[in-house]
Amino acid sequence: MEAGVPTTVVLADDVADMRWLLRNQLELQGGYSVIGEAGNGRDAVEVVTALDPDVVVLDHMMPVMTGLDAALEIQRVAPRTKIVLHSAVADVVLEARRALPQGVECVRKGGDAGLIVLAVARAVAA
Repeated sequence: MEAGVPTTVVLADDVADMRWLLRNQLELQGGYSVIGEAGNGRDAVEVVTALDPDVVVLDHMMPVMTGLDAALEIQRVAPRTKIVLHSAVADVVLEARRALPQGVECVRKGGDAGLIVLAVARAVAA
């Protein structure tokens, strides 16, 4: 990413409140610009394809297409977009780490949205 240019992010989560929380956390952190959102995996792929963000944050459990399936599709159609996949289920995070190539950040979400923001920063730095 160029110095002084914000990192562009797409947020995909079927819970609107989670997208709002992540948007606020990223924007308060500074250096990030949320340019799109999606409420399901299929829409996430379409938004990423249309907007070409630097990073996409995907919830694993979404309708229409899981975050893991969306991540695999995004890697195919937008290979430069970094991916952060998060799940409340530890086993899903482990499965995602095995299924996705290195460089994809997988994080267990809990009460601290800051962990997902840190994963975004790691993805950008990778």
